[in-house]
Amino acid sequence: MVISYLGGKKFKADYRNHSVIIDQPKDGGGEDSGMTPPELLIASLGSCIGVYAANFLNNTGIDSSGMSVSLTWEKAAEPLRIEKIKAEINIPNARLGKRQPAFLKVVEHCLVHNTLMNRPEIEIKLKEDEK
Repeated sequence: MVISYLGGKKFKADYRNHSVIIDQPKDGGGEDSGMTPPELLIASLGSCIGVYAANFLNNTGIDSSGMSVSLTWEKAAEPLRIEKIKAEINIPNARLGKRQPAFLKVVEHCLVHNTLMNRPEIEIKLKEDEK
């Protein structure tokens, strides 16, 4: 994945054949032409939960139509970070009954959730042109 600076507060992420614009809201000095990095993190978690949820429902013959995942989050200041994330899965056309514990166990083990729960090693280097 390559993240390219487009000027102002705007960036573009390119990976495989896909691109996503990342920006800041207007009150943060951006053009509001894309989600912020923290919003993309939350979107990544929510969509990962959604993929696992839909797979479970579809594989067990439970109606997944209209399913959605709603997320809210809270920030902390010291250090500045997302402190708490809440996800709510809405399945309007089905009831899980006794399958609810299995469903929750499956969705709680999506790749993004597992990554956030088991802090990855992150290495940041500076690459400068040799002159």
